[in-house]
Amino acid sequence: MHILITSIIDIQQTPYSRLHHFIEHFVEKGHKVTLISIRDFWKHKGNKQNQELVKKINIHYITSKKMSLLMQKGKAFFSIDKILKKIDIDNVDIHLAYNSLILANIVSKKLKKTNTIYDLADDLPDMIKTSPQIPRLMQPVAEKFAKHMLKKNLKNAKVVVITVKEFLKSMKIQNYNHIYMPNGVDTKRFTPLKKKHKGTVIGYLGALREWVDLRPMLLAVKNLKNYKMRVLIVGGEEDLTQYKEFVKKHNIENVKFTGNVPYREVPKYINKMDITTMPFKKNRVTNGTCPLKLLEYLSCEKPAICSKLNETKSMLGDKVLYAGSALEWDKQISTLYHDHILREMLGKQGRVFVQQNFNWEKLCRKMEDVLKEHSR
Repeated sequence: MHILITSIIDIQQTPYSRLHHFIEHFVEKGHKVTLISIRDFWKHKGNKQNQELVKKINIHYITSKKMSLLMQKGKAFFSIDKILKKIDIDNVDIHLAYNSLILANIVSKKLKKTNTIYDLADDLPDMIKTSPQIPRLMQPVAEKFAKHMLKKNLKNAKVVVITVKEFLKSMKIQNYNHIYMPNGVDTKRFTPLKKKHKGTVIGYLGALREWVDLRPMLLAVKNLKNYKMRVLIVGGEEDLTQYKEFVKKHNIENVKFTGNVPYREVPKYINKMDITTMPFKKNRVTNGTCPLKLLEYLSCEKPAICSKLNETKSMLGDKVLYAGSALEWDKQISTLYHDHILREMLGKQGRVFVQQNFNWEKLCRKMEDVLKEHSR
């Protein structure tokens, strides 16, 4: 198949994600992949990533110049025809719209004889409402526009793929032809390694963005200062400086920030941790999140403490522990710190559960089958 993908992310500037795994699978199976996306100039200071994968596909960007997210979205209306002429759309077999709004809508209309599969991975209107890339005064207008565009895309799609069951209620996806396909883990890459460090390491791995709140976890660690613990924060982006300042202000010792690390090194960093964490703010976006990093923790047999989020509790149940306030984080960290048997049990159960239900190999085959079924 010739698969045309419109994407909300720039795969060269974004850490390995759902879309990267799909593209990797499609290429391995011999499909031709063409990608149209914005340029995320603001991520990782412009340092390109995932170059081995990028070389195997054709990428077309809305612009070659440094433009804000809003300006790029606006330019899409005027530049898309020129891009589509280069692609030879008459030979496109299927269109996969990954979490896209404007691009997905424009392209699906142009591909009159080609079906669109819409992969919805986030509550896009609420993400846009809180995005630091959208000026604060523009956010209410941007949110309304996003809701309008999302409805159009859902109606245009032959099939809507959802990553979380929460969307059935929160976004009324039951009104459309849909299938459930969560995020997954490469369980061959994310495997447990033997511990090679002293003491107990509390870890977080992921982007430090507007949906993350490390403060309750960090304050709990401060309260437990008599424990032999260290904190390892792996990840970067907008809020890294803020958390460094928070740690300094509150005199929280033994906290190490690595900044962004290459994807191939992520399993190594997870295996440096004894207790893993996912401290997210609770809102519509996070309640409807299929937490990729949490699944990677479990695949490495690491016990996890997570914020009390709707989809996470529905997906994982008692496979992880939950905390909200600093006091609750204090209690759960203390529990895992003292109970080595519980830590080992949660880790082993978590890996088996992920292997059975969230394996990227199976999920990528499922997406490929959906595209084949509805291709020209």
